[in-house]
Amino acid sequence: MVAVLYGSLNRFTNVNSVKGILAGICAGLLLLAMAQVGISEANVPTWQVGDTWAMGASNIDLAPLIQYIEQEIETMGGSADLTGTLSVYEIFKVVEVQATQYKVEISMGLEMNISGTMSVTQAGQTQSGSLNLTFTAKADGYAYFTKDTLALAKEELSGDMDLTMSMQADGQTVDITMDVSSETTITFDPPLDIFNFPITVDNSWTAESTATVTGTISGTVSMTGLGEQSISQPLDTTTSVSIPFQCPSTADVTLEDGSVSTCYKITQSGASVGGVTPTCLGGTAYYSPDKGFIVKQDLMGLPGAAGQTGEMSLAGVGSTASLGSINPVTVQEAESAIAGMGVGGIDIVLLAIIIGVVVAVVVTIVVVVFAIRRHA
Repeated sequence: MVAVLYGSLNRFTNVNSVKGILAGICAGLLLLAMAQVGISEANVPTWQVGDTWAMGASNIDLAPLIQYIEQEIETMGGSADLTGTLSVYEIFKVVEVQATQYKVEISMGLEMNISGTMSVTQAGQTQSGSLNLTFTAKADGYAYFTKDTLALAKEELSGDMDLTMSMQADGQTVDITMDVSSETTITFDPPLDIFNFPITVDNSWTAESTATVTGTISGTVSMTGLGEQSISQPLDTTTSVSIPFQCPSTADVTLEDGSVSTCYKITQSGASVGGVTPTCLGGTAYYSPDKGFIVKQDLMGLPGAAGQTGEMSLAGVGSTASLGSINPVTVQEAESAIAGMGVGGIDIVLLAIIIGVVVAVVVTIVVVVFAIRRHA
C-alpha cells in the first residue's frame, strides 16, 4: 500500500505533470483575463436596419424644478406651493445603412403639468392666486450617426409646441396660450463624437464641434388683455459646441424584456453649447454594449444658467439635482404614450432648454399678473 501511494505521489510530482498543471492554470488565467478585457471596454457597434431602442417614464415628480420656481418667486417677495409631473418617451430606429453613416428615425414626446397656489406681499398688501400649466411637445425627424465612431453628424427635426397656462387672482383669470411650429436642421462639423469609443471606465473626453442651425420657427402667443402676437423667425446661425463627458462606472440596467445589461454610465456637465445640444443627452446616459446604444437616461434636474457670452451652461444652479430616469420600455409602450400626448411635434433637441423656457414663462407671467392685479 505504501509503495502504491508513493508511486502515485511520485507520478503526481513528476516534472512533466507539474508543467502540465501549470500550463493549464496559466491557460485558465489567460482566458479569464481575456474575458475581463472583453467587459472592460465597449467598442463601436454595427447597426442593422430595424434596430430600435425605446425609453420612457410617466409622471416623474418635478420636485427639484418646482423648488427652483418657488425660489425664483420668493426672490420677488412672493411664495408658492406648487406640484408638477413630467412624462417623456423616446424612440430611435435605424431606417437606412448608408456608405458612411446610419440614418435613424427619431420620435419623442413630452408632457408637463404644473399647478398650485401663489401669493405676493408688497406694501403691506397680499395678493393670492392659483396656477395651472400644461406643456406638451413632440419631436419627429432623423439623426445621422457616422458608422466608424457613432458621432452625430446631423439632425433634421420638425413639429410644434403647445403651452396652456391659466392664472386666477382676486377672482379674475388670465389665460396664456402658445402654439409654435419649427423646422430645424442641425449639422455638426466635424461630427460630434459623443461616445469616444472604446468606452472605458474612468475615461474622460470632450466632444467638440461647430453646429450650423437652419430652419424656421413660427406660431402665436396670446394673453388675456394683451391679445395675440405672431412669431416668425428664420434660423441661420453657427455656434461652437463643447461638451465634456466622463465614464465613472458601470451599472446594471433591467431592459424592457426583463434581461439585465451591464451598461457604461456616461455623464456630462458644464457644457458650452451656444443654445444647441444633440438629442439624447441628459444628466447621465447608460450605454449598453448588448444593445449597441443608450438604453436609459437620468434627467438633470434644473435648467442651466446662461453665461455672459449668451451660451447655455448646463452646470447651472442645482444642476446636480435629478428629476428622475427614463427607462427601457417596449416600442409599443412608447408609441402609445407619445400618441396620447396632444400635439404634432417639436424640436426638443435639449430637454433642459425646454424646461428652462417653461420656468421662464411661469416666473415672468407671475410677475406680470400680480403687477396687473396690484395696479388695477
